[in-house]
Amino acid sequence: MVEWLEYVIKPSNYISSLCYSVFRLEPFTTCSYGCTYCYAQWYRGPHGAPGEKPWVPRGFERIARRLPRGLPKPWFRLSTLSDPFQPVRGGVSALVKKILRIALRYEVPLVINTKGLVTRDEEALWLLVGLADKGLLVLQYTIGFGDGTASLLEPMAPRPSERLSEAEMLARLGIPVIVRVQPLIPGLEQEHYRVAIQALRSGARGLIGEPLRETRAGLARLYKLLANSGEPPGCWEPYQLGEEPGKEPLLHPCPWWRTRVNHALEALATQHGAAYATCKDSLLTLHKWYRPGKTCCLEWLGFREEPLLRPTLHEYSYLEWPSLSPEQLCKELGPPFICDHRLDQYPAIIRKGVRAHLAKLERLLRSENRVRKLLEKLST
Repeated sequence: MVEWLEYVIKPSNYISSLCYSVFRLEPFTTCSYGCTYCYAQWYRGPHGAPGEKPWVPRGFERIARRLPRGLPKPWFRLSTLSDPFQPVRGGVSALVKKILRIALRYEVPLVINTKGLVTRDEEALWLLVGLADKGLLVLQYTIGFGDGTASLLEPMAPRPSERLSEAEMLARLGIPVIVRVQPLIPGLEQEHYRVAIQALRSGARGLIGEPLRETRAGLARLYKLLANSGEPPGCWEPYQLGEEPGKEPLLHPCPWWRTRVNHALEALATQHGAAYATCKDSLLTLHKWYRPGKTCCLEWLGFREEPLLRPTLHEYSYLEWPSLSPEQLCKELGPPFICDHRLDQYPAIIRKGVRAHLAKLERLLRSENRVRKLLEKLST
C-alpha cells in the first residue's frame, strides 16, 4: 500500500491546530512555475522538472470506493506543493483529468488551488463544471499582485490578468471561485487591494489572505528582484514555534502589519457581499460568519453537503476553551465532526490522517507554553 502520508498533509503545529483540509492529492513531484517565494521549496528544495505520479489516482480511487455511505465525506485538496494545472503537452495533464473523473464518479469533494489556466483544455473544463453542478468543487485561484510584479516573482506562471479573466469566465459557468490573495508582502499592499477588488468584481465568492513566509536569505533575494536594496521593509518576526534542525528559520510579517492588511481585505470582501478568511494567520472567531463547521478554506461557499471535519483551535476558541480532549470535543460538536467510533467506517488512510492530526493537536494543548506562543501569533 502507498505510504499514507502521500494523501495526508504531515501533522505540524500549525496544520494540526488550524487546518481542516488535511487530505491532499499531489499528482506532480514539483512545479514548473518556479515562483521565487514558493513555500514548498522549504520542504523539497529547489524547483526541478516536474515528474508525474501515476500511483496517486490509483490510490485515490481505492479510497473513494471505500468511503462509507450516509456519513460526511472527506474533501481533498488538489494540490498543496505543486500546481495541478501546470501545462503538460499543451493542456491539463491526463493524470489530473483522471483524478477529476474519479472525484466526479464517486462524488468526492475537491478544493483545487491553482495559478494555471484550464479553459484551454475542454475535457478538464467540463469535468470542473460537472463537479460544480454536483456541489463537489471550490476552485481557488492564487492571484497576489499585478502583471508587472508577477513577471518578477512568478516568471513562468500565467499572468494575473489571464487568471482574473479565466476566473470570471468560470464563475459565469457556475463554478464557485475563491481568490487567494497571497503571498501578502509588505510594500505591495496596494497591489493586493487592487487584485482583491478586481477578483470580487469578476465574481469571486470569497477571498483568502495568507502572508509571505520566507527565510532571511529568501527575503533578501525577493526584495532585490523588486529593486529594493538593503534590509526588507517592514517588521518581520519568527513564524515557527521552534526551529527545524538544519534549516534556516522562516519569518513572516509582524502582527500589526498583518492585522491592517487583513482588515482592509475583509472590508473589501464585505462591501461586495463576499466572505474573507485568513489562512493560518488568525482564529476564525474574528470573522462574523464563523460557526463550527464553516472553515477557513471557504469550501462551504460551493459544497452542497458538509464534509468530514475534525475539531481545531477555532472550535476551542469559539466555545471559550472547554476543558475537553479533541475526541470529547468532537463528540460534543456532532456531525460533520467525526473522530469517535464512526471513524472506523472510513478507509485506513482517512482514519490515520484524522487521528494523527488529533493526536498532534492534543499534544499541543497539553503544552501551555506552546499554545500561548501560537495564540500570540494568531492575535491579528
